[in-house]
This record gives sequence, structure tokens and C-alpha cells, in this order.
Amino acid sequence: GLAGVKASWVTHGVTLQLDTWSDGNRNFITNLIAENHRGAVFLGAENALDEYKGAEYYGKIMALGIKHVGLENVVQIVTDNAAANEAGFKNLMEDPKYKKVQKAGCVAHGLDLVMEDLTKEDWFGPHLDNVKAVVVFFKRYTSKAMYWLIQAQAEEAHHSLLRCPILSRADNE
Repeated sequence: GLAGVKASWVTHGVTLQLDTWSDGNRNFITNLIAENHRGAVFLGAENALDEYKGAEYYGKIMALGIKHVGLENVVQIVTDNAAANEAGFKNLMEDPKYKKVQKAGCVAHGLDLVMEDLTKEDWFGPHLDNVKAVVVFFKRYTSKAMYWLIQAQAEEAHHSLLRCPILSRADNE
């Protein structure tokens, strides 16, 4: 259950996932999720409508997430590739206590941007079904394969600090 997932943060580490969403009316919500191979835990959401969503805002949300799960448990933070998220992480890194935390761009967001551009090209149309099949494959197998690969590397290197990164929530869509 949930207690087991949270308990695993100490031994396996945790990835914080930060994402800001908007509905059709431009209402913004920022959510924060903690995840590792045992599961995901929704940490909270903030109505971001009235706040400027710049570096200071995202740095503050990242720091709150780290405080919630414990700095010693955080391996990385995954966000989309927006400049404000990058700048927020950079601001966070100015505090020496956060130096061990890594930043990873959201793979799904990057691929989504590439696909948006590719689908605008006339020559790409005939390949769309094959690309969709590749996406389904990666959604089905990547997280488990990545976990076992990193665990094997950690055992081979006798290095307990190697922990499995988790891709963003878009993997499960």
C-alpha cells in the first residue's frame, strides 16, 4: 500500500515530478508527484492561476516537494523542458544543500514536441502508424526495463547510490 511505497523512498530513492496544467479557460494547476519503482504518491496541487509561473515559483514548489519527501530520499526532479522550470531548478541549486539532486527533462514532453513538428511534414504521414506502435512499446516496457538495467549496473559496480530513474506521468498515458 501507500505506506510501503513511502517506506521504499529510504532504500530506493524517489523522483519528484512537477507539472503545471491548464484547462480550456486558462486556469492553471501545478501538481507534484513522488514516484519510484514501487509506485507514485500524489503530494499535492496548487492553484497557480494568480501566481507568475517563473523561476522563483518553480524553485519554491521543488523545495516544498523535497521537504515533503526528505532531501536524503530525492534522486532527481523531472519537469517539462520549459525555461521557467530550468531556471527554477538552477535557483534551487544555488543552495548547497540541494547539490546532490539531479534534474531530468521529461522524455515524454520532448518526444511530444518532436512529434508535433514531424506531423506537420508531408513526408511523415505514411510513417505515423509505425511511430504509434513504437510509442506503445515504450509505454509498455520502458520503466521495468530501465529499473532492471540500473539495478544490474548498481550490483555490478557495487554502488548502492545508483537508483532507478522514473519517467514522467506521461509514460502511463
